[in-house]
Amino acid sequence: MRMLLLPGMDGTGDLLEPIVRALGDEHDATAMRYPREATASYEPLVALTLAALPKQRPFIIVAESFSGPLALKVAAKRPPGLRGIALCATFVTNPIRLARSWMAFMVRPFMFSLAPDALVVRTLLGRRPAPKLRTCLLESLQSTTAEVMAARSKAVLRVDARAELANCEYPLLYLQGTRDRVVGKHNLETILAIRSTVAVVGIDAPHLLLQTAPEAAAEAIRAFVTSLPAERRAGAQRWQPNNRS
Repeated sequence: MRMLLLPGMDGTGDLLEPIVRALGDEHDATAMRYPREATASYEPLVALTLAALPKQRPFIIVAESFSGPLALKVAAKRPPGLRGIALCATFVTNPIRLARSWMAFMVRPFMFSLAPDALVVRTLLGRRPAPKLRTCLLESLQSTTAEVMAARSKAVLRVDARAELANCEYPLLYLQGTRDRVVGKHNLETILAIRSTVAVVGIDAPHLLLQTAPEAAAEAIRAFVTSLPAERRAGAQRWQPNNRS
C-alpha cells in the first residue's frame, strides 16, 4: 500500500522524514511539498494534491495538522485507488476555540517573527526534543516565508470541511497527541460528532507527533492499513482500537 504524506503548515515536507523512515520501504511513503507561493485558500492545493496522487496502485493519505481539511477535500473528488485517510493532530474547521473566521483579515506576516524560537519548539515538539529535530523544525519554518505562513493561517481560520467529512466514503483514522497544545481536544470531539466511526489512537506526544513519536505513529498507521479491505467499499470501517481518548 502506497502512502502520500501531506505536511503541516510549513509545507516543506522535510519534517515528515522521521515518519517516512519509521514506515520503512514496505509502504513506499512519499512526502508532498507545497509550493512556496502564498495562497489564502485550500482549493489550489486540492488540485496539486490530486495531480500528485499515486497512480495504478492503492494508497492512503496521511494528513498532518494543516492538511487534514485538504485530505478530506481531496477524498471528496473520489480519486481512483484511495483506500483510507489517516488524520494526524488536525481539524475540520477553525481549530482555535475563541477565534472566528472573520478574524483572518487580522493575520499579518510580521506576526510570524514575534514568537521566540524556544517557545515555538516547546509548543510543537515538547520539552527536550532531539537537537536534530529542533534544528529541522526551525529550518523548515525559516525556509517558509512569513507571507506564506500568514496566508495558510488565514486559510485555517476560514476552512470548513465538515461536509466533506460527513460525506466521506473512506475509512478514517485519527492520531491524537495527548500533549497537543496547538490543536485542542475539542477538534476531535467535533470530528467524532460528525463521523462517530472514525478510529482514534492516542499517542503520548505533543502536536508534532509524527516527528516526536514516529514509531508509535507508524505502528498505528500500519495497523490501520492492515484493516482496510482489498477493494474499496463505501463507508467501510472495520478497525476500532481500544485506546480512544
